[in-house]
Amino acid sequence: MPQIAHVVFNPASGSYTPARVDRILHGLRTAGLAPQPLLPASEVEAIGAVRALCNPARPPLIIAVGGDGTINTVINGMTPQGATLGV
Repeated sequence: MPQIAHVVFNPASGSYTPARVDRILHGLRTAGLAPQPLLPASEVEAIGAVRALCNPARPPLIIAVGGDGTINTVINGMTPQGATLGV
């Protein structure tokens, strides 16, 4: 069974396009992962979604797709030892 990868996109980003999302998700599937896209409507929603995923007993893989703002938002939602971050 492939490892789940929670993939956080920023739909408000200037570089966001549905085609780019599809390419990234396809690439992750090809690499053997089971990507679960997250498309939060705001920074607050993104932080809350990431925080809800974090679990020190079973740390998920969370991939931040975007620039420094998106990466910072994901990091701000993470709890210590609660997840593995991919960029």
